[in-house]
Amino acid sequence: MTRKVEGLIGILICRECGQASPRMIFVGDTDMATAGLVSLTSVAANEIVICEAEPAEWSDETGQRLEARINTALSRDDLRFLRLLCMEETVFTVGLSFQEFRKVYRAPRLTYSCPKCGVGEIVSDREITPSEYRSEGGQLTVLGELELCKQP
Repeated sequence: MTRKVEGLIGILICRECGQASPRMIFVGDTDMATAGLVSLTSVAANEIVICEAEPAEWSDETGQRLEARINTALSRDDLRFLRLLCMEETVFTVGLSFQEFRKVYRAPRLTYSCPKCGVGEIVSDREITPSEYRSEGGQLTVLGELELCKQP
């Protein structure tokens, strides 16, 4: 059975080398809708590979097992798992109504290790739809029993 995948493409920029690295930001109604979904970024091309992590890979925070499996399966060596370095969350006052919360909510700021230079930190520059990513020359490769849904 084919699993439907929805999301946006995050374009991250390295503070050290200035290179852009794309990643898939999976979106779903529940955590179960996105559980196990992973994206790998190519260090050689403007490409994202979308796949499902195997249960043994879920606990590997380095992503090395996943990288090795997918690179081997595709006869490549350029795909990298973006490693999360830190997450800065916004603090909220207890007792806000849902409407007040929605007005002040800001997504956590995520910082990843740069897959291209290996020493820098990459942070979000912008988010675009998969079709916008493709129109800008990006390539999306979807593996296994996954299907990328069209964005409205």
